[in-house]
Amino acid sequence: AEARRARALVRAVWRRPMRPAAAARDRPAPRAGAARGAVDGLTVRCSGSLQVVMRNRGLDDEGVAAWCRGARAHLQGLVASARSPRLTASLVDFAENDIGGTGVRALLGLLLDLGIGVRVLQLHKNRITPDAAQALAHYIAESPRALEELHLSHNLLDREAAAALLEAFAASGTRGQPTYPMRDVRERYRPVWLRLESNPAAAAGLLGGALEGALRRRRLALAFPSPPGARLLCAAPAICGCTAGRCGLQQGPQGPVVHLPFMGAAPRGSDPVCSQSQRLAVPPTHEEPPQMCSNLVPLGMRLLPTGEVMDAPSPDVVPAPSLAQPGPTGEPLLFV
Repeated sequence: AEARRARALVRAVWRRPMRPAAAARDRPAPRAGAARGAVDGLTVRCSGSLQVVMRNRGLDDEGVAAWCRGARAHLQGLVASARSPRLTASLVDFAENDIGGTGVRALLGLLLDLGIGVRVLQLHKNRITPDAAQALAHYIAESPRALEELHLSHNLLDREAAAALLEAFAASGTRGQPTYPMRDVRERYRPVWLRLESNPAAAAGLLGGALEGALRRRRLALAFPSPPGARLLCAAPAICGCTAGRCGLQQGPQGPVVHLPFMGAAPRGSDPVCSQSQRLAVPPTHEEPPQMCSNLVPLGMRLLPTGEVMDAPSPDVVPAPSLAQPGPTGEPLLFV
């Protein structure tokens, strides 16, 4: 009798429906159409950020506009169900297509309408013309988060379009509080990584003093920190250890504001002299091979403060003191 009662109790327990765990009970039901992968090229990462990869899809302006129309409802559902008030896209990649100004305006309009900030925006190797500069500058100014990398190389931009982008980065922010250079949680500053090389008419004069002066006056009018000696544009020479994640010439919030890597030799006197100990072989962020910095010193040689190059000293000779002196925060302070 005892055995029969025990078997009956076991059967009753196993037949009882299992109760869902507390986390499963509290989890909201997914919205209709909000399943991952419902839009071509769009994924939601584990962190909750978005990623859009539409590289080399043969898209023209109409193709981008059609993608934006199809993605809008899906993205609206993601924005509505997000725990944070705004969504962030870690990457939006429409590179290596046939996109012009109309497609760029459609894409940036979608991102702004939904309040989606982007960390890395890749639009290189398209057919983007100067008429897209206003839309790009507007997105830079109105984006809910700082744009860490903007890739526009191998397009059809001219110098006026490039200057408009530089002004947008230099003037972005509220009065007295610039958005660029960006500041991380450890209070370290770095400029935006802007790729503009291989735009046939864009490179002329970008790294010269006239444009720097105009950008400095613009920042001073907005009460941004911009003392006369601060550099706002950096050619990102690998010899100084400049990468997309740091600048070897950074002077806190004063600048540089924008990295302009791989733009060729800078005007004479505008490149900093960096110490040998800071030379780093840094590859570019996308496919183009790294170019040599205009003041790169050959191996086995050393650079004198006068700018001359001579043989490196033998091991038993004490080398001359470096031009890089430690600053108050421990970062090297480089003197031009």
